[in-house]
Amino acid sequence: LGVGFITPPLGLNLFVVSGLTGESILKIAARAVPFVFFMLLVTLLIAYVPVISTLLLPAAYK
Repeated sequence: LGVGFITPPLGLNLFVVSGLTGESILKIAARAVPFVFFMLLVTLLIAYVPVISTLLLPAAYK
């Protein structure tokens, strides 16, 4: 959800920050690129390395 809230064309957070600061959406989107990159990286790691997402499951059921 975080990636969807930041990335254009439907990035709701871009519109909110633009309304609060008065900056253009494109300028804000350009500054959000590193954050989107790391969020996508973490999403891919969780999707393709299952031990990351299942590591804490046994502890949750004790």
